[in-house]
Parts: sequence; structure tokens; C-alpha cells
Amino acid sequence: MHSIWENVLNVLQGLRVKLTNGNRQFWKRALVPLPYWIASLITGLVAVFYAKLFSLGEQLNRYIYELHSWLLLLVSPVCFVVAWWLVKRFAKFAKGSGIPQVMAAIEYATPRFNYRVDRLLSINVLAI
Repeated sequence: MHSIWENVLNVLQGLRVKLTNGNRQFWKRALVPLPYWIASLITGLVAVFYAKLFSLGEQLNRYIYELHSWLLLLVSPVCFVVAWWLVKRFAKFAKGSGIPQVMAAIEYATPRFNYRVDRLLSINVLAI
């Protein structure tokens, strides 16, 4: 009888070891994509914020049009000059469509040119 309980105990201990090692492998595999999930969540939140910001701009435009339609002739050029000044003052590398900046960042994607890539892909460029 004693040997049966020892066998059961040995089987349970072996099962525990297999489950523990399996869980370690599971968690290792589960944690690898975690930074990508977090980055995708942040990207989604930024995209939603950006869409809401544009929606507010459209509502403001509609409000100005309904208030005095001729006022858009003054507000539009002023907003254009303010946008130009923001880019020129805070993020001079943000000008243009962005395609040349991405191409340059890809071309300079080596440790030797990190300082150039940092200027092209900075927080200022993202914010402006």
C-alpha cells in the first residue's frame, strides 16, 4: 500500500513540474508580443484623439460659417499663417508631406546617423 501512495505522489510531482515548466513557456510566449499590444493600443488612442480633434475643428468651422459666413475669409488665412509659424518655430523638419522625411529616415537608419533620424522623427515633429 505504501508504494501505491508513493507512486501517486511521484506522478503528481511530475505533473506539477510539467505544468510549472509549461506555464513558464506559456508566459514567455505571452509576454513577447506585449510591447506590440501596448504600442497598438497607444496608437489607437492617439488616432481616436486625432479624429476627435478634427471633428472639433469641423464643428468650429461650421459654427463660424453659421455665425458670419464672410468671417471664414479672415479666419482661414490666419489659421494657415499660424500653422506655418508653428511648423517653422517648433518643428522645422515637419514641413512637407512627410514622405521625404520617411525616406531619409530609412536611408539613415544606421547607428552612425542616429542624430539625423532623431531630428526627422522627433516629438516636436509628431506634435506639430
